[in-house]
Amino acid sequence: MNGIGVTVSSVDDATSLLDKLGILDHVLLKLVNRPEAAVHKLRIALSEVRRGYDALQDALLKIDLLSFEKQDIEDTREELQKIAAGKIKLTMAEAKGSCTRIGNIYDKYLQGWFSAALNPGEADELRLLFNDLRYTDAGLLKASMRLSIQAEAKATEILNHLKTAGGETRARRAAEEFSLQFRRTLEKLTKQLVFMLELENKLIQITGVP
Repeated sequence: MNGIGVTVSSVDDATSLLDKLGILDHVLLKLVNRPEAAVHKLRIALSEVRRGYDALQDALLKIDLLSFEKQDIEDTREELQKIAAGKIKLTMAEAKGSCTRIGNIYDKYLQGWFSAALNPGEADELRLLFNDLRYTDAGLLKASMRLSIQAEAKATEILNHLKTAGGETRARRAAEEFSLQFRRTLEKLTKQLVFMLELENKLIQITGVP
């Protein structure tokens, strides 16, 4: 597997955990008759999970949405310069650290609630889910560092194309080839983030807690 293939695989692995969040949707109605503080903490935990993945989606979108139309070239050049300088690395670093908070929220507020409200199998599924979530920083960091290295090199290559006469076509082709590698991952990640927002909204609608 080549360098970009390893990066795509790493990003896929980092986002696969979100598929497990379906268990929360499955048991949601059993979790509504609880103190407002516990509901609020669950929503905080979900938003903390989403934070890191929002940053990853933003990084992928920045690459995917580069425009090489004449009127957009200067904006594209500026965005490429930021990517080449390590913008993705910085964005992901700012989102890092949320998983420690998720673990603390689960230990203090959610574990007992889940055990009391759910059957043992459901409570155990959520225990395993939150155990995975508390360690997602490592996987996200690994994926983002790989993505950053690949994106920085590709941004530099594209900028070099833009310095040559008629280089817009070569620049566009290089950007499209790169973003195509991550298109499936980006589409899946977008659906997962929409699902997470729907979960948070369901908590608001079912409980009436804003």
